[in-house]
Amino acid sequence: MIAGLNTLRAIPTIQSMHVGVLASTEKRDVVDTSWDVSEIMFFHDAAGQKVYQDHPLHMEFVKNCAHLWKKVLVYDAQDV
Repeated sequence: MIAGLNTLRAIPTIQSMHVGVLASTEKRDVVDTSWDVSEIMFFHDAAGQKVYQDHPLHMEFVKNCAHLWKKVLVYDAQDV
């Protein structure tokens, strides 16, 4: 999964990207530990994010790695 996610770095509209795994911090009620791998991507604008969604590298990632996940959660946010 991590290797597959890192292939996405080549998509030119991704301004920056972070791939991570669950930290071994103190367990607290407010900490969600129900996941294994995260990715955070930053785009200049919604148009850049759309280019990412349709990009052949993204399509290839989904094709090659979809068997590795049971659930995907997406949180789209923008600066305020």
